Amino acid sequence: MLFRSLEVALHEAVAHRLLVVTGDGYDVRHALLREALTADLLPGQRNRLHLAVAEALADKDVPAESARHWYAAGDRPRALAGFVAAAAAAQTAIAWAVALAHYERALRLWPDVADAESRCGFDHAELLRRAAEVAMAEGETRRAQRLTEASMAEVDSRAAPLRAAALRILMGRIHWVEGDLTAAYGSYEEAVTLLPAEASTRERAQVRALQGHAFMLQ
Repeated sequence: MLFRSLEVALHEAVAHRLLVVTGDGYDVRHALLREALTADLLPGQRNRLHLAVAEALADKDVPAESARHWYAAGDRPRALAGFVAAAAAAQTAIAWAVALAHYERALRLWPDVADAESRCGFDHAELLRRAAEVAMAEGETRRAQRLTEASMAEVDSRAAPLRAAALRILMGRIHWVEGDLTAAYGSYEEAVTLLPAEASTRERAQVRALQGHAFMLQ
Protein backbone atom coordinates (compact mmCIF):
# COMPACT_ATOMS: atom_id res chain seq x y z
CA MET A 1 0.00 0.00 0.00
CA LEU A 2 2.82 2.36 0.95
CA PHE A 3 4.67 1.58 -2.28
CA ARG A 4 1.49 2.24 -4.30
CA SER A 5 1.03 5.64 -2.57
CA LEU A 6 4.66 6.54 -3.29
CA GLU A 7 4.27 5.50 -6.92
CA VAL A 8 1.17 7.72 -7.32
CA ALA A 9 2.93 10.66 -5.68
CA LEU A 10 5.97 10.29 -7.93
CA HIS A 11 3.77 10.07 -11.01
CA GLU A 12 2.01 13.29 -10.04
CA ALA A 13 5.31 15.07 -9.34
CA VAL A 14 6.62 14.08 -12.78
CA ALA A 15 3.34 15.07 -14.46
CA HIS A 16 3.47 18.49 -12.82
CA ARG A 17 7.11 18.88 -13.93
CA LEU A 18 8.47 18.99 -10.40
CA LEU A 19 10.59 15.89 -10.92
CA VAL A 20 12.32 14.47 -13.97
CA VAL A 21 13.12 10.82 -14.63
CA THR A 22 16.89 10.17 -14.78
CA GLY A 23 17.59 6.59 -15.81
CA ASP A 24 16.29 4.47 -12.97
CA GLY A 25 15.80 7.41 -10.58
CA TYR A 26 14.42 10.91 -10.22
CA ASP A 27 15.79 14.40 -9.84
CA VAL A 28 14.30 17.79 -9.01
CA ARG A 29 13.73 19.72 -12.22
CA HIS A 30 14.78 23.16 -10.94
CA ALA A 31 17.78 24.03 -8.75
CA LEU A 32 15.80 26.63 -6.82
CA LEU A 33 13.17 24.06 -5.93
CA ARG A 34 15.89 21.69 -4.75
CA GLU A 35 17.32 24.43 -2.53
CA ALA A 36 13.87 25.18 -1.11
CA LEU A 37 13.25 21.51 -0.33
CA THR A 38 16.65 21.17 1.32
CA ALA A 39 16.18 24.34 3.37
CA ASP A 40 12.82 23.01 4.62
CA LEU A 41 14.43 19.92 6.14
CA LEU A 42 15.31 19.79 9.83
CA PRO A 43 19.02 19.09 10.61
CA GLY A 44 18.32 15.49 11.64
CA GLN A 45 16.25 14.87 8.52
CA ARG A 46 18.96 16.36 6.31
CA ASN A 47 21.63 14.13 7.88
CA ARG A 48 19.51 11.01 7.50
CA LEU A 49 18.78 11.87 3.88
CA HIS A 50 22.47 12.32 3.03
CA LEU A 51 23.29 9.13 4.94
CA ALA A 52 20.72 7.18 2.94
CA VAL A 53 22.10 8.51 -0.34
CA ALA A 54 25.69 7.76 0.70
CA GLU A 55 24.77 4.19 1.62
CA ALA A 56 22.89 3.77 -1.66
CA LEU A 57 26.01 4.89 -3.55
CA ALA A 58 28.33 2.63 -1.55
CA ASP A 59 28.58 -0.02 -4.29
CA LYS A 60 28.70 2.50 -7.14
CA ASP A 61 31.91 3.83 -8.64
CA VAL A 62 31.20 7.47 -7.78
CA PRO A 63 33.68 8.34 -4.99
CA ALA A 64 33.28 12.12 -5.24
CA GLU A 65 29.50 11.99 -4.96
CA SER A 66 29.68 9.48 -2.12
CA ALA A 67 32.24 11.58 -0.24
CA ARG A 68 30.08 14.69 -0.44
CA HIS A 69 27.10 12.83 1.03
CA TRP A 70 29.19 11.19 3.77
CA TYR A 71 30.46 14.65 4.69
CA ALA A 72 26.97 16.17 4.67
CA ALA A 73 25.78 13.26 6.82
CA GLY A 74 28.49 14.06 9.38
CA ASP A 75 30.51 10.89 8.77
CA ARG A 76 33.96 12.45 8.45
CA PRO A 77 36.00 9.22 8.44
CA ARG A 78 34.21 7.87 5.38
CA ALA A 79 34.16 11.33 3.81
CA LEU A 80 37.94 11.52 4.17
CA ALA A 81 38.47 8.14 2.50
CA GLY A 82 35.97 9.13 -0.19
CA PHE A 83 37.70 12.38 -1.06
CA VAL A 84 41.08 10.62 -1.28
CA ALA A 85 39.58 8.02 -3.63
CA ALA A 86 37.92 10.77 -5.66
CA ALA A 87 41.24 12.61 -5.97
CA ALA A 88 42.98 9.47 -7.20
CA ALA A 89 40.24 8.92 -9.78
CA ALA A 90 40.56 12.52 -10.96
CA GLN A 91 44.33 12.08 -11.29
CA THR A 92 43.79 9.04 -13.49
CA ALA A 93 41.52 11.19 -15.67
CA ILE A 94 44.20 13.95 -15.72
CA ALA A 95 41.71 16.32 -14.08
CA TRP A 96 44.32 18.08 -11.98
CA ALA A 97 42.15 20.92 -10.65
CA VAL A 98 39.46 18.48 -9.53
CA ALA A 99 42.04 16.18 -7.91
CA LEU A 100 43.59 19.11 -6.04
CA ALA A 101 40.20 20.25 -4.76
CA HIS A 102 39.51 16.75 -3.39
CA TYR A 103 42.96 16.52 -1.78
CA GLU A 104 42.43 19.93 -0.17
CA ARG A 105 39.15 18.68 1.31
CA ALA A 106 40.92 15.57 2.60
CA LEU A 107 43.66 17.69 4.19
CA ARG A 108 41.05 19.77 6.02
CA LEU A 109 39.30 16.63 7.29
CA TRP A 110 42.44 14.75 8.35
CA PRO A 111 42.80 16.33 11.85
CA ASP A 112 39.21 15.38 12.71
CA VAL A 113 39.62 11.67 11.91
CA ALA A 114 41.36 9.63 14.61
CA ASP A 115 42.17 6.69 12.32
CA ALA A 116 42.88 8.79 9.23
CA GLU A 117 46.04 6.88 8.32
CA SER A 118 44.34 3.48 8.32
CA ARG A 119 41.35 4.90 6.44
CA CYS A 120 43.54 6.26 3.64
CA GLY A 121 46.28 3.64 3.60
CA PHE A 122 49.07 6.19 4.03
CA ASP A 123 50.18 8.96 6.38
CA HIS A 124 49.66 12.72 6.35
CA ALA A 125 53.02 13.40 4.71
CA GLU A 126 52.02 11.24 1.75
CA LEU A 127 48.70 13.06 1.43
CA LEU A 128 50.62 16.34 1.31
CA ARG A 129 52.97 14.91 -1.34
CA ARG A 130 50.09 13.73 -3.54
CA ALA A 131 48.41 17.10 -3.26
CA ALA A 132 51.69 18.79 -4.18
CA GLU A 133 52.06 16.60 -7.27
CA VAL A 134 48.66 17.58 -8.65
CA ALA A 135 49.11 21.23 -7.66
CA MET A 136 52.30 21.31 -9.71
CA ALA A 137 50.58 19.60 -12.64
CA GLU A 138 47.79 22.17 -12.45
CA GLY A 139 50.33 25.01 -12.50
CA GLU A 140 49.72 25.99 -8.87
CA THR A 141 53.46 26.01 -8.16
CA ARG A 142 53.36 28.19 -5.05
CA ARG A 143 50.79 25.89 -3.48
CA ALA A 144 52.79 22.87 -4.61
CA GLN A 145 55.89 24.29 -2.96
CA ARG A 146 54.12 24.90 0.36
CA LEU A 147 52.62 21.40 0.33
CA THR A 148 56.00 19.83 -0.43
CA GLU A 149 57.69 21.81 2.33
CA ALA A 150 55.00 20.64 4.76
CA SER A 151 55.53 17.03 3.67
CA MET A 152 59.31 17.35 4.00
CA ALA A 153 58.87 18.63 7.56
CA GLU A 154 57.03 15.43 8.50
CA VAL A 155 59.50 12.97 6.95
CA ASP A 156 62.58 12.00 8.95
CA SER A 157 65.44 11.91 6.43
CA ARG A 158 67.44 9.55 8.66
CA ALA A 159 64.61 7.06 9.09
CA ALA A 160 63.31 7.32 5.51
CA PRO A 161 66.13 8.67 3.29
CA LEU A 162 64.65 7.49 -0.01
CA ARG A 163 61.35 9.13 0.81
CA ALA A 164 63.09 12.34 1.84
CA ALA A 165 65.14 12.30 -1.37
CA ALA A 166 61.98 11.83 -3.45
CA LEU A 167 60.50 14.95 -1.87
CA ARG A 168 63.63 16.93 -2.77
CA ILE A 169 63.26 15.70 -6.33
CA LEU A 170 59.66 16.88 -6.32
CA MET A 171 60.78 20.26 -5.00
CA GLY A 172 63.38 20.42 -7.75
CA ARG A 173 60.73 19.76 -10.38
CA ILE A 174 58.55 22.51 -8.92
CA HIS A 175 61.45 24.98 -9.03
CA TRP A 176 62.14 23.90 -12.60
CA VAL A 177 58.53 24.58 -13.61
CA GLU A 178 58.79 27.99 -11.94
CA GLY A 179 61.90 28.73 -13.98
CA ASP A 180 64.23 28.88 -10.95
CA LEU A 181 66.91 26.57 -12.29
CA THR A 182 69.43 27.39 -9.57
CA ALA A 183 66.98 26.31 -6.87
CA ALA A 184 66.05 23.22 -8.90
CA TYR A 185 69.71 22.22 -9.18
CA GLY A 186 70.13 22.72 -5.43
CA SER A 187 67.14 20.54 -4.61
CA TYR A 188 68.45 17.75 -6.83
CA GLU A 189 71.84 18.02 -5.11
CA GLU A 190 70.11 17.63 -1.74
CA ALA A 191 68.35 14.55 -3.09
CA VAL A 192 71.67 12.99 -4.13
CA THR A 193 73.12 13.72 -0.69
CA LEU A 194 70.14 12.07 1.02
CA LEU A 195 70.23 8.91 -1.09
CA PRO A 196 71.51 6.08 1.13
CA ALA A 197 74.38 3.81 0.20
CA GLU A 198 71.93 1.03 -0.69
CA ALA A 199 70.14 3.20 -3.27
CA SER A 200 70.26 1.66 -6.71
CA THR A 201 72.38 2.98 -9.55
CA ARG A 202 69.16 3.72 -11.43
CA GLU A 203 67.83 5.92 -8.61
CA ARG A 204 71.07 7.90 -8.48
CA ALA A 205 71.17 8.21 -12.27
CA GLN A 206 67.60 9.55 -12.37
CA VAL A 207 68.44 12.32 -9.91
CA ARG A 208 71.68 13.16 -11.72
CA ALA A 209 69.83 13.31 -15.04
CA LEU A 210 67.32 15.83 -13.63
CA GLN A 211 70.18 17.80 -12.11
CA GLY A 212 72.10 17.80 -15.36
CA HIS A 213 69.04 18.97 -17.27
CA ALA A 214 68.61 21.94 -14.92
CA PHE A 215 72.34 22.75 -15.14
CA MET A 216 72.27 22.60 -18.95
CA LEU A 217 69.31 25.01 -19.13
CA GLN A 218 70.92 27.31 -16.60
